Amino acid sequence: MTMSMIRRVGLVAATCLLAACGDADGPREQGSEPRSAREAPLRAMPGEAAPVMVQVPERNPWQVASISGLSLPSGARRPTLRLDADSGQASGFAGVNDFGGSYELGADHLSFGALAATRMGGPPELMTLEQTYLEALSQVDGWRMHDGQLQLLAGDTALVSFVPRSTDP
Repeated sequence: MTMSMIRRVGLVAATCLLAACGDADGPREQGSEPRSAREAPLRAMPGEAAPVMVQVPERNPWQVASISGLSLPSGARRPTLRLDADSGQASGFAGVNDFGGSYELGADHLSFGALAATRMGGPPELMTLEQTYLEALSQVDGWRMHDGQLQLLAGDTALVSFVPRSTDP
């Protein structure tokens, strides 16, 4: 092989490597995480230890485990939350009514836009649960995973804690 051919092969290989490192999701805002990084499992390179898998709130439907300052009525259907990464929409059940609206998620930031809910009435204790839950969501500015639970935060205070919801209706 001539030196010229070796350079050409090297340039082609470098171009292929750079293309493989590109973002398949297209352009994104500076500092934002590519969607594929949130959705794809992490893989170790040969000879490296396996990376720690980070759970992302958008991967599961969630069911309320606790709401700060409120005892959940026994036997009542628990409020739920689903964050859809593709549409940027949050939805769920609030205690009596279903709700939905937009959300923004970052590495440690989470906020909800205006949430709209259906308008059925229910028993006073369930209406209190719904009002408290929706008010808590409006105050959320962050999130963290703790002992397998998703915690929605206002500052460092956990307002709502969730466990993964089973796939049963």
